[in-house]
Amino acid sequence: MKNSLYSCFKNKSLYIFLVFVLIIGIVSAGCSENKKPDIISDIEGTKGYVRTVSGEEKEFYSGLLEKSLEDGEDLEKAVEEKINEDNALYLISNKMGLTQP
Repeated sequence: MKNSLYSCFKNKSLYIFLVFVLIIGIVSAGCSENKKPDIISDIEGTKGYVRTVSGEEKEFYSGLLEKSLEDGEDLEKAVEEKINEDNALYLISNKMGLTQP
C-alpha cells in the first residue's frame, strides 16, 4: 500500500512539474515574440536625414581609410561610404536607445 501511494504521488508530481515547465515556456515564448516585431518595425520605419559633412570630418575619415585601402580603390568613394555607414549605425542605435545624441 505504501509503495503504490508513493509511486502515485511521484507520478503526479512529475506531471505537475511538466505542466509548470510547459506553462513557463509558452509564456516566455509569447513575451519574446511580442517584443521582436516592435523593434524591427520601429527600425524599418526609421527615416534617414540629410546631413552636411564638414571638411574636418572628411579629413578624419580620409586619414583612417588611407592606410587600409588597397591600390586602385577610390579614397573619396570609400570615405563617403564609411561616413554613410557610421551615420546609419548611429541612427539605428540611437533609435534602439543604445546611444544618445
